[in-house]
Amino acid sequence: MFTAARRFCRYQVDAGWAWIVCIASFFVQGVIFGTIQSFGTLFIALLTDFKSGESATAWVGSLGYGFLFVIGPITTALCEHFGCRVMACAGSVLTTFSLLVTSFASSISTMYFTFGVLWGTGGSFLFFSGLLVLRFYFNRNVSLANGITMTGAGFGTLIFNVMLQELDEKYGWRGGMRVLSVFSALTFLCGCAYIPPPVEYLPFERRSLSFRLKGLIDPRPWRDRAFPMWLVSLSFILFAYFFPYTYLVRMALSHGIPVSQGALLLGYLSISAIFGKLLCGRLADLPRVRRLYIFVISATVLSVSSMCVTAARSYHGLLAYALVAGFFDGCFVVTVPLITQDIVGKELMAKALGIQYGLVAFPLTLGPPVLGET
Repeated sequence: MFTAARRFCRYQVDAGWAWIVCIASFFVQGVIFGTIQSFGTLFIALLTDFKSGESATAWVGSLGYGFLFVIGPITTALCEHFGCRVMACAGSVLTTFSLLVTSFASSISTMYFTFGVLWGTGGSFLFFSGLLVLRFYFNRNVSLANGITMTGAGFGTLIFNVMLQELDEKYGWRGGMRVLSVFSALTFLCGCAYIPPPVEYLPFERRSLSFRLKGLIDPRPWRDRAFPMWLVSLSFILFAYFFPYTYLVRMALSHGIPVSQGALLLGYLSISAIFGKLLCGRLADLPRVRRLYIFVISATVLSVSSMCVTAARSYHGLLAYALVAGFFDGCFVVTVPLITQDIVGKELMAKALGIQYGLVAFPLTLGPPVLGET
């Protein structure tokens, strides 16, 4: 019996333990994005409790989302040096501690650090380690594994929004944060599943941490003029990306819709996004399909729908927005890394994505607080 268990748990590519790693990464993505993308539900409770204004309150979620990505280049370097298992476990400890401390916060300004900085940093450790570990365990099925992993965000958003609303009604938002910390603690077990591969299977050479951090400053992706233009375009689009996750529940409440129904809107949005990811992910792999066209259509529909939602006055109008925006958000998310790869090539893909995540984190962070002032 124990021999069979050891055989199953040994390092394998596209088989055996590889799928356990995939499931673990799926759970991690669900917890991370379920937490941050259910902020719209938490947003109402924080406004009621602290009365700090919409813009000031929005900074809590924006900082968390921003730190999740802005330290991405450093996190990837740390993952390659210390290993995905170590970074995932460290991220689990940090996010769990962050949520527990945040549940005792006495002001919004305190939450800027306890949730925005601490949770965002721990979330970055978990998010990037969960993605990077897949390249060690999958070769033939890497696209399928990535697809399964990324759908975890949609399921997590759906479940956590409904759950957090129920917890807020029964135990308050502080009790809800403590329950979320339990889920974050469970990601420690997921991190333990990231068994380090033997040295001969590593896709890179072991180097010092200082060497890896210096390697973050690489001018090669910038030599293609399309890359900086691509980053500028993304920055404008992503400025309003976090809008529905922050303000959709608030909009529903302002039109007399109960918070419980408003929270469901984010759930419907996440379900629609799952279908968008699956469909457009399949389309983007077809040789005759231009990925850039999918991106442009998705970004255009997202922008137009976000402008039109301000005219919605009923639950059905907001529901239509959630379904449309969710589907094209899924298409948008799928095509972004693919187009980046088309621009810089596979060799520079990792470095370009690190630069991309780091830079677009700034408009992602600034968007909701600025929109809250309008």
